[in-house]
Amino acid sequence: MAKMDVINSPKFLAFSKDEQDVVKAGVDLYKHYLHLTKKDARYAEFATGKTYEEKEKIFNESLVRESFKRAGVSQANFSDSVMMQNPNVKWAMFALISEALSVIIPSTVLDNFAQFAEVRNVGWGDNLKFTVPNNDLFIVSKIAQGIRRGEPQRLYNSDLTLTPVPHEVTIQEDFYRILAGKINWGEWISRIAQSIETAISTDVYNAFYGSYANLNAKFKEAAFDKDAFVKLAQRVQASNRGARTVVFGTQIALSKVIPDADFVKFGVGLGEEYTRMGFLGNFMGADLYKLDQRIKPNDPDYNFAIQDDALYFVSVGVDRPVKIGFEGNVLINQSQFGANADNTVDHNVQQLWDVAVVSSAKHGIMKV
Repeated sequence: MAKMDVINSPKFLAFSKDEQDVVKAGVDLYKHYLHLTKKDARYAEFATGKTYEEKEKIFNESLVRESFKRAGVSQANFSDSVMMQNPNVKWAMFALISEALSVIIPSTVLDNFAQFAEVRNVGWGDNLKFTVPNNDLFIVSKIAQGIRRGEPQRLYNSDLTLTPVPHEVTIQEDFYRILAGKINWGEWISRIAQSIETAISTDVYNAFYGSYANLNAKFKEAAFDKDAFVKLAQRVQASNRGARTVVFGTQIALSKVIPDADFVKFGVGLGEEYTRMGFLGNFMGADLYKLDQRIKPNDPDYNFAIQDDALYFVSVGVDRPVKIGFEGNVLINQSQFGANADNTVDHNVQQLWDVAVVSSAKHGIMKV
């Protein structure tokens, strides 16, 4: 995967080169974090060069330094703790953090859902309209000699407009820790980005899962069966003009896809692959892809956020069934020192998005 280009937002382009470097460093740090925690090969190139701890230290120091510079204040004879009380310094710092998150969140979502979701990011007030192409074919009719033409046919596309709504996370920090320089802003960004990405992921899966009720009966199966699996894969492919069908599901859902209890009968190494991965990489000609499970945030029972009883059949290379729209950039508001009686500071992080399942392409769902 090539290194991601930073979004060319007007605010980012107005930054100086040093400030742009801080934003890029924050994005690079998060990608490195994903490689370390998920062992995801897509982010391997971000884990080269300096260690994560070294990058984290550099980012925190450069973020504070550029915040002072952007605020236009002199550090002469003042400590960092005093400077951090300056409202211009706080504004500059969170402008840089906001821009980094505005790059990280949509791009991470795009990485996770590239095969079955279309992700779009527009500016404030811009129209978030998706064109849904018509997937029908023309009817070929048999006509008699001497007939100049058959029944005229026209195919029309349709439009979908998403209306992003605000979603927010409010974090509270002790002002003392901010003054003491104990806030690890790199880790702070990573935690927020993962929290929002998890919320969006849950929205996407719930929307996909919820589409089962409205599917045509030919595109849903209530239980796993080898023949039903093949028929559904074929039907999705044929309905999407021959585009290859792939199947997504959580590891538990994919683990239900087995040819027989005795793997040895179905080829050397099949049982080994199943044991190593927890599921088969391909079944009856359809590639299987694992969806990363999520835990509901702060759930005392650690319940999963994604349903484990469904397989999603999607054709690649056609209109993707899930539409995700972001509006504007991440907004961060912080309370003033002394606003809270306990001298804590609130950081309100807000992002606007909306999710819908609509497509001209057909998809199928099999319950397992």
